[in-house]
Amino acid sequence: KLLGMGTGVLAARLSQSDEYEADAYAAALMSQTGAKNVVKNASGRARALEGLEDGEATALLQGAILGPLSVQMNGATYMADIMGGQKTGLFFDQRPNHSFVQALAKDARVLDMFSHVGGFGLACLAGGAKSALCVDGSAPALALAEMGAERGGLAGLSTRQGDAFAVLEDLGAQNAQFDLVVCDPPAFAPAKPALEAGLRAYERVARLAAPLVAPGGYLVALVLGGSVILIMPGLWLMPCGFCKASLLLFRLIWPALWAKRLKH
Repeated sequence: KLLGMGTGVLAARLSQSDEYEADAYAAALMSQTGAKNVVKNASGRARALEGLEDGEATALLQGAILGPLSVQMNGATYMADIMGGQKTGLFFDQRPNHSFVQALAKDARVLDMFSHVGGFGLACLAGGAKSALCVDGSAPALALAEMGAERGGLAGLSTRQGDAFAVLEDLGAQNAQFDLVVCDPPAFAPAKPALEAGLRAYERVARLAAPLVAPGGYLVALVLGGSVILIMPGLWLMPCGFCKASLLLFRLIWPALWAKRLKH
């Protein structure tokens, strides 16, 4: 699993062969791609299936990484901390989802929940949104979102650190309204034993987020969890009487995404 960033390559090491041949892989990557920097990322649940420990999750195999890297996606600038950030530092495979939501964002007030480094918020600002509030539990991730907005010359970004459920409840108590609400939570149901609790967590997110959507606005929900698609192949339709609509959650090649326009 590779993620290219300019002159650098981030390699996710998930199998025993990857682990034991890391130096050889690094040399091959530099030879074939022209990369000057190679970083090994060895985190993730899949490693346990290979009998490997997380241990040293991230290590520089070749070159030098001096701070966060600037990455361009969908007209926005993102800052990726590939040495100390979450997973690979940037969810590069979300590009199609960012682009989809960006098309809904013209002149919109945007709420980006579980924003990480500003994935959807920055894309929406680049697409002409009036404002974007990024909410995440990680202060370093939000600092990178602010840095990305500054680097990309995007105005209108604000950030808020805190527990997502608590922030959603507080925004609801304030009767806050947004034209576009994006919820991209972590995998609440990564495995079958967690399915029931995971579905309850996804439903809670939707219940708290729906009242924040202004009339005619959009609620966008993403689901990442193999067990959801394993138990219910194709799609999952959840009746949502609380928003007089249906919230459709399903999984595609990318983490699942679907937008529902809410009419009050």
